[in-house]
Amino acid sequence: MSITARDMTGRDTGALGRLPMLAPPLAALLYPFALEGFHTSVARIAEGASILSWLSAAASLALAFAVPLIAMLAAMSLSGIERPTAAQLRAKRMALLAVVAPTLFVFVGVVLTMLHDPVPDTWLWVACWAIALALLLRSDNSVPAVLAPRPIPAPLRVAHGVSALALVMIFLTLHIANHLTFPAGEGTYNAVMKVFRHVYRNDIRSRWWWRSSFSRLALGSFSPGG
Repeated sequence: MSITARDMTGRDTGALGRLPMLAPPLAALLYPFALEGFHTSVARIAEGASILSWLSAAASLALAFAVPLIAMLAAMSLSGIERPTAAQLRAKRMALLAVVAPTLFVFVGVVLTMLHDPVPDTWLWVACWAIALALLLRSDNSVPAVLAPRPIPAPLRVAHGVSALALVMIFLTLHIANHLTFPAGEGTYNAVMKVFRHVYRNDIRSRWWWRSSFSRLALGSFSPGG
Protein backbone atom coordinates (compact mmCIF):
# COMPACT_ATOMS: atom_id res chain seq x y z
CA MET A 1 0.00 0.00 0.00
CA SER A 2 1.25 3.50 -0.76
CA ILE A 3 -0.10 6.89 0.12
CA THR A 4 -1.09 8.85 -2.95
CA ALA A 5 1.34 11.31 -4.50
CA ARG A 6 -1.07 14.16 -3.86
CA ASP A 7 -0.89 13.40 -0.15
CA MET A 8 2.89 13.86 -0.26
CA THR A 9 2.92 17.01 -2.37
CA GLY A 10 -0.45 18.54 -3.16
CA ARG A 11 -2.05 17.85 0.24
CA ASP A 12 -5.30 16.38 -1.03
CA THR A 13 -7.92 17.25 1.59
CA GLY A 14 -10.84 15.32 0.10
CA ALA A 15 -12.30 12.17 1.64
CA LEU A 16 -11.31 10.17 -1.44
CA GLY A 17 -7.72 11.29 -1.08
CA ARG A 18 -7.75 10.10 2.52
CA LEU A 19 -8.98 6.62 1.65
CA PRO A 20 -5.52 5.00 2.00
CA MET A 21 -5.21 6.59 5.44
CA LEU A 22 -8.66 5.33 6.45
CA ALA A 23 -7.93 1.74 5.44
CA PRO A 24 -6.18 0.60 8.67
CA PRO A 25 -8.84 1.79 11.17
CA LEU A 26 -11.60 0.56 8.86
CA ALA A 27 -9.95 -2.86 8.60
CA ALA A 28 -9.54 -2.98 12.39
CA LEU A 29 -13.21 -2.11 12.84
CA LEU A 30 -14.20 -5.10 10.66
CA TYR A 31 -11.79 -7.53 12.38
CA PRO A 32 -14.36 -9.07 14.80
CA PHE A 33 -16.70 -9.84 11.92
CA ALA A 34 -13.96 -11.71 10.08
CA LEU A 35 -13.43 -13.81 13.22
CA GLU A 36 -17.16 -14.44 13.52
CA GLY A 37 -17.29 -15.60 9.92
CA PHE A 38 -14.39 -17.97 10.53
CA HIS A 39 -15.92 -19.44 13.70
CA THR A 40 -19.31 -19.91 12.01
CA SER A 41 -17.72 -21.65 9.04
CA VAL A 42 -15.64 -23.94 11.26
CA ALA A 43 -18.76 -24.88 13.25
CA ARG A 44 -20.49 -25.85 10.01
CA ILE A 45 -17.44 -27.88 8.97
CA ALA A 46 -17.67 -29.81 12.24
CA GLU A 47 -21.29 -30.60 11.38
CA GLY A 48 -20.26 -32.03 8.02
CA ALA A 49 -21.01 -29.04 5.80
CA SER A 50 -20.03 -28.74 2.15
CA ILE A 51 -16.87 -27.39 0.52
CA LEU A 52 -18.42 -23.92 0.61
CA SER A 53 -17.88 -23.78 4.37
CA TRP A 54 -14.19 -24.61 3.88
CA LEU A 55 -13.87 -21.77 1.36
CA SER A 56 -15.72 -19.40 3.69
CA ALA A 57 -13.44 -20.34 6.59
CA ALA A 58 -10.33 -19.79 4.46
CA ALA A 59 -11.60 -16.42 3.20
CA SER A 60 -12.54 -15.23 6.71
CA LEU A 61 -9.17 -16.31 8.11
CA ALA A 62 -7.37 -14.53 5.26
CA LEU A 63 -9.33 -11.35 5.98
CA ALA A 64 -8.43 -11.56 9.66
CA PHE A 65 -4.74 -11.92 8.83
CA ALA A 66 -5.00 -9.07 6.31
CA VAL A 67 -5.96 -6.54 9.01
CA PRO A 68 -2.51 -6.21 10.67
CA LEU A 69 -0.81 -6.58 7.30
CA ILE A 70 -2.76 -3.68 5.80
CA ALA A 71 -2.08 -1.58 8.88
CA MET A 72 1.64 -2.37 8.86
CA LEU A 73 2.03 -1.48 5.19
CA ALA A 74 0.13 1.77 5.71
CA ALA A 75 2.26 2.67 8.74
CA MET A 76 5.45 2.00 6.76
CA SER A 77 4.22 4.13 3.87
CA LEU A 78 3.19 6.99 6.15
CA SER A 79 6.51 6.81 8.00
CA GLY A 80 8.28 7.46 4.71
CA ILE A 81 6.74 10.94 4.38
CA GLU A 82 9.37 13.51 5.41
CA ARG A 83 6.93 16.34 6.23
CA PRO A 84 3.60 14.76 7.13
CA THR A 85 0.44 16.73 7.73
CA ALA A 86 -1.52 16.56 10.97
CA ALA A 87 -3.91 14.07 9.33
CA GLN A 88 -1.08 11.88 8.07
CA LEU A 89 0.59 11.82 11.49
CA ARG A 90 -2.67 10.80 13.15
CA ALA A 91 -3.24 8.20 10.43
CA LYS A 92 0.21 6.71 11.10
CA ARG A 93 -0.52 6.42 14.81
CA MET A 94 -3.87 4.77 14.13
CA ALA A 95 -2.22 2.39 11.66
CA LEU A 96 0.32 1.37 14.31
CA LEU A 97 -2.56 0.76 16.73
CA ALA A 98 -4.40 -1.29 14.09
CA VAL A 99 -1.33 -3.53 13.68
CA VAL A 100 -2.06 -4.94 17.14
CA ALA A 101 -5.82 -5.19 16.52
CA PRO A 102 -5.93 -8.99 17.10
CA THR A 103 -4.17 -8.77 20.46
CA LEU A 104 -6.06 -5.63 21.45
CA PHE A 105 -9.43 -7.22 20.65
CA VAL A 106 -8.63 -10.23 22.85
CA PHE A 107 -7.47 -7.89 25.63
CA VAL A 108 -10.72 -5.90 25.48
CA GLY A 109 -12.76 -9.09 25.65
CA VAL A 110 -10.80 -10.43 28.64
CA VAL A 111 -11.08 -7.13 30.55
CA LEU A 112 -14.84 -6.88 29.94
CA THR A 113 -15.30 -10.49 31.04
CA MET A 114 -13.31 -9.94 34.24
CA LEU A 115 -15.38 -6.83 34.98
CA HIS A 116 -18.61 -8.77 34.26
CA ASP A 117 -19.55 -5.98 31.88
CA PRO A 118 -22.81 -6.74 30.01
CA VAL A 119 -21.71 -4.71 26.99
CA PRO A 120 -20.57 -7.05 24.15
CA ASP A 121 -16.91 -6.52 23.28
CA THR A 122 -17.77 -6.15 19.58
CA TRP A 123 -20.05 -3.18 20.30
CA LEU A 124 -17.34 -1.37 22.25
CA TRP A 125 -14.74 -2.24 19.61
CA VAL A 126 -16.83 -0.90 16.73
CA ALA A 127 -17.71 2.28 18.65
CA CYS A 128 -14.05 3.05 19.44
CA TRP A 129 -12.84 2.55 15.88
CA ALA A 130 -15.81 4.51 14.49
CA ILE A 131 -14.72 7.43 16.70
CA ALA A 132 -11.15 7.01 15.44
CA LEU A 133 -12.37 7.17 11.84
CA ALA A 134 -14.39 10.31 12.59
CA LEU A 135 -11.37 11.99 14.21
CA LEU A 136 -9.21 11.09 11.23
CA LEU A 137 -11.73 12.56 8.80
CA ARG A 138 -11.76 15.80 10.80
CA SER A 139 -7.95 16.06 10.97
CA ASP A 140 -6.30 18.84 8.99
CA ASN A 141 -4.55 17.46 5.91
CA SER A 142 -3.17 20.82 4.77
CA VAL A 143 -1.11 21.95 7.78
CA PRO A 144 2.25 20.25 8.46
CA ALA A 145 2.45 18.36 11.74
CA VAL A 146 4.79 19.56 14.46
CA LEU A 147 7.31 16.79 15.15
CA ALA A 148 9.87 16.65 17.94
CA PRO A 149 13.07 14.83 16.86
CA ARG A 150 13.62 11.69 18.95
CA PRO A 151 16.47 9.67 17.45
CA ILE A 152 16.46 5.97 18.32
CA PRO A 153 19.64 3.88 17.91
CA ALA A 154 19.46 1.51 14.95
CA PRO A 155 20.50 -1.60 16.98
CA LEU A 156 17.67 -0.95 19.43
CA ARG A 157 15.14 -0.68 16.61
CA VAL A 158 16.35 -3.94 15.06
CA ALA A 159 16.33 -5.78 18.40
CA HIS A 160 12.84 -4.51 19.16
CA GLY A 161 11.50 -5.58 15.77
CA VAL A 162 13.09 -9.03 15.82
CA SER A 163 11.97 -9.85 19.36
CA ALA A 164 8.45 -8.58 18.74
CA LEU A 165 8.12 -10.55 15.51
CA ALA A 166 9.39 -13.72 17.20
CA LEU A 167 6.93 -13.44 20.10
CA VAL A 168 3.99 -12.67 17.84
CA MET A 169 4.76 -15.49 15.41
CA ILE A 170 5.19 -18.06 18.20
CA PHE A 171 1.85 -17.15 19.73
CA LEU A 172 0.00 -16.87 16.41
CA THR A 173 1.34 -20.18 15.13
CA LEU A 174 0.23 -22.04 18.25
CA HIS A 175 -3.06 -20.16 18.54
CA ILE A 176 -4.15 -20.66 14.92
CA ALA A 177 -2.95 -24.29 14.89
CA ASN A 178 -5.08 -24.92 17.97
CA HIS A 179 -8.18 -23.47 16.30
CA LEU A 180 -7.61 -25.52 13.16
CA THR A 181 -7.90 -28.73 15.22
CA PHE A 182 -11.51 -27.96 16.11
CA PRO A 183 -12.99 -29.96 13.19
CA ALA A 184 -11.26 -33.03 14.66
CA GLY A 185 -13.49 -32.81 17.73
CA GLU A 186 -13.75 -30.98 21.03
CA GLY A 187 -11.56 -33.55 22.81
CA THR A 188 -8.68 -33.07 20.40
CA TYR A 189 -9.08 -29.30 20.54
CA ASN A 190 -8.90 -29.21 24.35
CA ALA A 191 -5.95 -31.63 24.48
CA VAL A 192 -3.91 -29.55 22.02
CA MET A 193 -4.84 -26.34 23.87
CA LYS A 194 -3.57 -27.75 27.18
CA VAL A 195 -0.24 -28.68 25.58
CA PHE A 196 0.21 -25.29 23.91
CA ARG A 197 -0.64 -23.42 27.12
CA HIS A 198 2.64 -24.62 28.61
CA VAL A 199 4.39 -22.47 25.98
CA TYR A 200 2.45 -19.20 25.93
CA ARG A 201 1.39 -19.08 29.57
CA ASN A 202 3.80 -18.52 32.42
CA ASP A 203 3.93 -18.48 36.22
CA ILE A 204 3.92 -14.68 36.39
CA ARG A 205 0.63 -14.45 34.52
CA SER A 206 -0.89 -17.30 36.56
CA ARG A 207 0.10 -15.71 39.87
CA TRP A 208 -1.39 -12.39 38.73
CA TRP A 209 -4.67 -14.10 37.75
CA TRP A 210 -5.01 -15.94 41.06
CA ARG A 211 -4.16 -12.82 43.06
CA SER A 212 -6.78 -10.89 41.10
CA SER A 213 -9.32 -13.68 41.63
CA PHE A 214 -8.76 -13.78 45.40
CA SER A 215 -9.05 -10.00 45.57
CA ARG A 216 -12.39 -10.08 43.76
CA LEU A 217 -13.52 -12.95 45.98
CA ALA A 218 -12.72 -10.89 49.07
CA LEU A 219 -14.72 -7.99 47.62
CA GLY A 220 -17.64 -10.28 46.89
CA SER A 221 -17.51 -9.76 43.11
CA PHE A 222 -16.10 -13.11 42.02
CA SER A 223 -18.27 -16.01 40.94
CA PRO A 224 -17.08 -19.66 40.74
CA GLY A 225 -17.78 -19.68 37.01
CA GLY A 226 -15.10 -17.06 36.40
